[in-house]
Amino acid sequence: MTAPALSGPDSRQQLDMDRIRAFVDTELVPRADEFDQTEAIPEWFLQACTDYGMWGAVRSGRMVEFGILHEEIGRGCSSLRSLLTVHSMALHAVSRWGSPELRARWLEPLTSGSALGAFCLTEQAAGSDITGIEATARPAPDGGWLLSGHKKWVTGGERADVVLVFARTERGISTFLVPTDTPGVHRTPVRGLLGTRAALTAEIRFDECRVPTEFLLGAEGMGTAIAAGVLDIGRYSVASGSVGIIQACLDASLRHASTRRQGGALLGSTS
Repeated sequence: MTAPALSGPDSRQQLDMDRIRAFVDTELVPRADEFDQTEAIPEWFLQACTDYGMWGAVRSGRMVEFGILHEEIGRGCSSLRSLLTVHSMALHAVSRWGSPELRARWLEPLTSGSALGAFCLTEQAAGSDITGIEATARPAPDGGWLLSGHKKWVTGGERADVVLVFARTERGISTFLVPTDTPGVHRTPVRGLLGTRAALTAEIRFDECRVPTEFLLGAEGMGTAIAAGVLDIGRYSVASGSVGIIQACLDASLRHASTRRQGGALLGSTS
């Protein structure tokens, strides 16, 4: 069937929507319940997403397409959409505020999906209030930074290769990109969540982690401004994914109404 033409966005966006919907319907929806029950999205499926090219969508600057992607993935599995959200936030931060060295090291892997990113802001006491975080980063005697702190509810934290971390320095809140194989990074998976159970959520503790000087994003003390810009990407992704969830609920309701009989008639009957 030929897809109808859009009156606003161009035909490429319609074609992308068709392609994404096919992936969601044939690959994601049939497996979403299993992912939820096992509380994980397996590595082979994350690789399929990488092969599909979805991790770098935020760099295109085509925010309608970015929204379509996250809406459709949200329709199929909110856990996968959550992973896309935090990865996109980390990628956006590196693209916009990363040093030349940081961009050279991480921009291509994050764009391609060969490396996955996550977002570390929330803490036990402060919650997501960035002004109250207690994680700290202090200059190391021989260069770089020493990062310490305990972050909670890190979506994708169990799997991420790098994490965007907000910590307090002498000049205010600052932002660092930290590879998760850095000595002193400790991850604890979070199980038994009420929703988005397959989003590979973790707690992450940083014990005197040494972070290179060039892995500071922007200038020292810019963390609050960077967080605001990054969270805009996250909010757009979550909002788009929520539209997808509503569509999935409507579709399920229509299917039920077309097959369920009550009082001798289908629920969806107009007579």
